[in-house]
Amino acid sequence: MSNIQASWQSLEAWLAENVPSLADALPGPTSGQAIQAIEKRIGFAFPADLKESYLTQNGVEYGEGELNIFPGLADEMAFCLLPIEQIGDEWKIWKELIDDGDFDDAAADPDTGIDEVWWSEGWIPVAGNGCGDFICVDMKPSSEGSVGQVIYAPHDMDERKLIAPSWAAYLQLIVKGVESGALTYDEDEGLIYV
Repeated sequence: MSNIQASWQSLEAWLAENVPSLADALPGPTSGQAIQAIEKRIGFAFPADLKESYLTQNGVEYGEGELNIFPGLADEMAFCLLPIEQIGDEWKIWKELIDDGDFDDAAADPDTGIDEVWWSEGWIPVAGNGCGDFICVDMKPSSEGSVGQVIYAPHDMDERKLIAPSWAAYLQLIVKGVESGALTYDEDEGLIYV
């Protein structure tokens, strides 16, 4: 069993024991064809761990049983895993804003390893909070970063935070958090840090 599959299996087991309604709402995998269609649309391939994650578990549309199981930063509400089709839609919105020059004068304050831009076409939005903030897989990091690192990109603040070196590492952080009690589920906020 791969790290991705083991992480999802552990997270699903924790949800089944602690938040059965969310465990029941998990939609299952997406198809390889759906991933290829999004890769073609955004112009680059997913990292292997992100692809495997979506082949293990897809996300859900906002308002269709919010799966807010991806914790935000320490004091923020959780994020929902986006369904594969919505990744392309969100990416397109941000790409059009870049192309229209909406961020030309916007200054970002990124952690080391993240490109100093407000938004990058190299960021794959994979989880959102419904307020315009995203957890992204970064395909165009700065020279100090790593392709495939996971970052936090809010829509209205200049901070850009490095969360994990890869999607697989991010899933492992979540599993460790729920198993250790550092993360708990709140009905209003989702999976949050204690």
